[in-house]
Amino acid sequence: MAEIALGEIHKRFGETIVLNGVSLEIGEGEFVALLGPSGCGKSTLLRIIAGLEQADSGTVRIGGRDMADLPPAARNLAMVFQSYALYPHLSVRANMMVPLRMRDLTGFERLPLIGALAPGRREKLAVMAARVEMAAETLKIGHLLDRKPGQLSGGQRQRVALGRAMVREPAAFLMDEPLSNLDAALRVHMRTEIAELHRALGATFVYVTHDQVEAMTMSSRIAVMLDGEIVQIGAPAEIYEDPRDLRVAEFIGSPRINVIEAVADAAGAPVAGHGATLGGRFAAAPGAALRVGIRPEHLALAEPARAPLAGRVRHRENLGAEMLLHVAVPGIATPVVARVAPQAARALGPEAQVGLVFDPADLRVFDANGRRVAALARPERSRAYG
Repeated sequence: MAEIALGEIHKRFGETIVLNGVSLEIGEGEFVALLGPSGCGKSTLLRIIAGLEQADSGTVRIGGRDMADLPPAARNLAMVFQSYALYPHLSVRANMMVPLRMRDLTGFERLPLIGALAPGRREKLAVMAARVEMAAETLKIGHLLDRKPGQLSGGQRQRVALGRAMVREPAAFLMDEPLSNLDAALRVHMRTEIAELHRALGATFVYVTHDQVEAMTMSSRIAVMLDGEIVQIGAPAEIYEDPRDLRVAEFIGSPRINVIEAVADAAGAPVAGHGATLGGRFAAAPGAALRVGIRPEHLALAEPARAPLAGRVRHRENLGAEMLLHVAVPGIATPVVARVAPQAARALGPEAQVGLVFDPADLRVFDANGRRVAALARPERSRAYG
């Protein structure tokens, strides 16, 4: 295990800025997810940690040691790719043993036939075999050791790729979207397995993904990357509940957060385009443009006459355990989405008039540039909303 410290990493490809001064500290044994859309620079950052890419400037330290002059093989890191990268002609056992043979056997010992004559080679191979057996037992693939990759399912191949990384006992595991090639049901299962593997090993994991569910369910901290920068880093609950940037609020959460254009009144309360005061007081000058975020699960149905948001149902999405209502509110550009219990919305047909209420404590307010606006006084949470 080792801590990883990145300092002011810059990287360009031609005229394109890929990483713009990224700094990040990952503690020993921590599971950090680099989360962001395609093209934000997260995979490039992972490759710079591994030594597969060279940063234009900045520092990479692993276990307190500067990695500037060390090639990938000397960094004691294990990479797990989305493509598995297994040798199709080798058995699972042989695939898992490859990194050990390359690291622990001399060039002569790796030679066919005559290499077997080298003193001590048999003992080394016995140690390697024991490591492979132990890793296979941990990953529950011991019964697959004599099969070829072509005889395995996608999930089994991913376990083999994880096992091949485990046998090296690396300082850290670097994972680049390892579940993206699996079907939805298998991804759910493998998320649990990777999280359990991290707890069992206690190793440092750096996990690249564009899937917010993977990041939220597995990692101890999430670094949200957008446009080559880390916009926010924190625990999953903090990223979801307390976004510091509108881009983070919109990227995390499904369905995405509702964003309502508003203007601050003289007391700092946001007033929506249809004239309703949404509640709370925020550090905004009178007349300042605001963007108010409210998550779908924080909205509840009410009589239109007493609701700050009221409009007609344009679309319903029945997800079984919940219903998503898309409500067109006059004065608001896009429909407001509410997540409600099916029994509360079952009788509502298209064009039904509904009201939506919320607790002002659940509002997240941003300025015109997308930066979070602080509440002047945290609103008391209404008992009606828990």
